[in-house]
Amino acid sequence: MLPAEARSWVSAHRGDVAEVHPLRSTQGDVWRVALADGSRVVVKQASRAAIERECWGLGMARGVGSTPALLSRAAPDLVVLSWHEGVPSTHADAMRSAGVWLRGLHECGGAFEDPLPLVDAVERRRDAWLDRARTRLSEQTRARLRDAIEPSAFTGLGRAACHRDFTPMNWLWSGALTVIDFGQARPDVALWDLVKLEAETFQEAAELRVAFFDGYGPLSSQDELRLGQLVLLHGLQTAVWGDSHGDTTFSDLGRAIIERGLR
Repeated sequence: MLPAEARSWVSAHRGDVAEVHPLRSTQGDVWRVALADGSRVVVKQASRAAIERECWGLGMARGVGSTPALLSRAAPDLVVLSWHEGVPSTHADAMRSAGVWLRGLHECGGAFEDPLPLVDAVERRRDAWLDRARTRLSEQTRARLRDAIEPSAFTGLGRAACHRDFTPMNWLWSGALTVIDFGQARPDVALWDLVKLEAETFQEAAELRVAFFDGYGPLSSQDELRLGQLVLLHGLQTAVWGDSHGDTTFSDLGRAIIERGLR
């Protein structure tokens, strides 16, 4: 059901609500709201922290490329956003546009204050997830992951504005690209935005990777190695999360990523 605060704001500022339709989302509850004049808006409700990240990410991405406009923060856990047409796509033009868009995001904002050096952050993430994996993965696999994910490789890197859930499911293609769902956005190592693409999307076809990096630009050999380490970390997180939530799809995906990365 559409929250009362959102309905009140939409009615007062956009017009009478004609229809409300729930949308797929892994980041809270989302509704497409059709108005009496035929226009549409999106209402999103999530945790206050996720909405803070959504607003921050949308602000950082302003001027980078197409994103939903923040029409209102109707409540601490609630935003109203502009509606954009389009569908998730891995068409070559969409992949190339996604690369251009993401490079723009990573280069905006300048330097961010770093409360924890990335070397320490990667080590903490690795060790915390390996600890959670003690009853999930074999001792041999955990030892190989610890050796393969080497935090010192991230020495000297700073943080960039990151979407942190950058996949085709979070962009809309209509001949032009619109990026959505900023509920995980925050400063992080820029390569983290490439992890799900590398671990999942690019495995579907090599030409998808080629098209994306035509837009994003090539990675250095050192960044290729760093990305491989982060993909392993993503596989570890995915497998453990799937196990702990009884989600075999995530469990199997995480193990497949780990197996492929440790070959």
